[in-house]
Amino acid sequence: MVNEDSPGVILSPLPRVLIYLGLAMMLVSFFLFYAGHMIRLYPGREAFLITSLIGFQAVVIGRFVHAKPMERILLAVAGASFAAATISLLRYPTFSFGRWDYFIFMTLLFLAFITAGLLPVWKVRPQDYGIAGAFIVSFFFEMFGFPLSLYLINTLFGAGLPIEGRIGLEKAHLWVTLGITDSVTAHFLSALIISVGVALLVIGHTTLYSGRGRVVNWGIYRYMKHPQYTGIVMITGGMLIEYPTIPAFVMWLALTLMYVVKARRETRELLARA
Repeated sequence: MVNEDSPGVILSPLPRVLIYLGLAMMLVSFFLFYAGHMIRLYPGREAFLITSLIGFQAVVIGRFVHAKPMERILLAVAGASFAAATISLLRYPTFSFGRWDYFIFMTLLFLAFITAGLLPVWKVRPQDYGIAGAFIVSFFFEMFGFPLSLYLINTLFGAGLPIEGRIGLEKAHLWVTLGITDSVTAHFLSALIISVGVALLVIGHTTLYSGRGRVVNWGIYRYMKHPQYTGIVMITGGMLIEYPTIPAFVMWLALTLMYVVKARRETRELLARA
């Protein structure tokens, strides 16, 4: 694999440590919170929120050190928004649709995951993350904001799924409703797939960074040609296992197709250079 764009900011060791340590804290906390019931390592909701807050701020600080002025403004807004959402969730834990603090918290958390720390180390084209970012925003908009898919399912099929409260959210687990699995197992599989996807993305990201724009054929790229694309598809696919929605499923198909086409094109270009 080769990074075709010119290199962006080269991070010094301390910012890199903060970014990857912060991502690791958020990922481990997320996995234990959503899957810990099955492996008897459930940290509790407050521990998940506080650990995620510390990890997110570490990522923001790590990126802030070498960021441009406009990037610093965006990072400061993201850090402040995440902190405010976390405090709100700690104070008012009861779920209901229209909880925009849930929406902000989870959206920023997953945007940090798919960009390996909010902003790539190397310059990338906006469309590389555009559909994935839009998927995440629309997904959590439905999950915590306005349950569009529940309304559509009720209207088109007369399903009668509850719209308000956690009950409606649980019944929106398609695999649970169909009797394929239970909610705890669905959460475990979702968290497992998302965690593997994040790990692939971060490992691929750090390996590309070590190449400084050269062709990379070592590390994880010795075994996989496109670990970052695979990671993003796994992360978004894992989210659908947790809470499938109609718009998100359509966007996931488009996202997967986009990365397949992009991966094949880059592979052909790389072989042509060899």
